[in-house]
Amino acid sequence: MLNADLKYSKALYEQLDEVGKTFAIDYFQALSDLLKKQNKFRNIINSPFIAKQDKQDLVLTKDLPTKVQNFIKLLIEKDLLSLIPNILQHLKLFVAQEKNTFEAFVYTQFTLDKDLLDSLKKQLEDRFKANFTLQEVVIENYNGFKLDLPQLGYEASFSKERFQEDLINHILKSIKG
Repeated sequence: MLNADLKYSKALYEQLDEVGKTFAIDYFQALSDLLKKQNKFRNIINSPFIAKQDKQDLVLTKDLPTKVQNFIKLLIEKDLLSLIPNILQHLKLFVAQEKNTFEAFVYTQFTLDKDLLDSLKKQLEDRFKANFTLQEVVIENYNGFKLDLPQLGYEASFSKERFQEDLINHILKSIKG
């Protein structure tokens, strides 16, 4: 059986046209950001003591497409507004699969050369037969390199600490013989 968030995401996605999908993703992104950053908003959404009509008044806007409005009303009726971040991720994945364009993130301590990033992007596109938007994330004090393709569930990393640990373990095993 499908998870509730996946089931609802798929149902909404199949009902929307291209403009509706873009609008829904933008709208769910805004709601998801509020749920993550605003404790008061999250408490109102999750509270069983707040009337469902009050939640609708808080969450719905007049410029929403009818299908998205009805979807939000259904989530409110079923007390599933907390699924919005998961629904957002599913909607993004469905669009990425439809367009065959995925996100890729490179985490490093230093800014990488543009030619290296372009080469990495080309290799990813050749390997996965898809298009990628590559984003570099520079993290101070990060001793390693990480490539993350979250929509595809793929991650590869190399860290200095792990290499040292593996080398020490290998040396110890060879000594013990």
